[in-house]
Amino acid sequence: MLNLIPMPKTVKINCGFLKKKAVILPEIADDRVKKAAEKLPSDRDGVALSFKIGAAREGYELEIAENSIAVTADGPAGAFYAVQTLRQLFEAEMVPCLYIQDKPDFRFRGFYHDITRGKVPKVETLKKLIDDMAYYKMNELQLYV
Repeated sequence: MLNLIPMPKTVKINCGFLKKKAVILPEIADDRVKKAAEKLPSDRDGVALSFKIGAAREGYELEIAENSIAVTADGPAGAFYAVQTLRQLFEAEMVPCLYIQDKPDFRFRGFYHDITRGKVPKVETLKKLIDDMAYYKMNELQLYV
């Protein structure tokens, strides 16, 4: 059972498992994708991680084999969401070889936070909230002031 939130549209589990839960990070042009990928466990003996990033929207394909991980994304946002899926998969004890194809159902996926009642959050708290939202592939934070 895969513990992915939100669950991708298509998941096909193949035979085998990823040999190392660490990746070799490639050069990534987009800063947001690069910062997200740096949160993955990495070392020079890990499996090869490759990206093909288009110029469109948020969809992506993720293919994990025993010795490689390939991300084909419609655009930088799709590559970012693929990395978030990888982060969630890497929390498991063993990462299965699989193929995932996903794109969001809704253009806006967010969190509405009413900060007029009670304690007003600090900037660090809001930054942590935004990081948590990105992990779950949310793309909008609305603050009611």
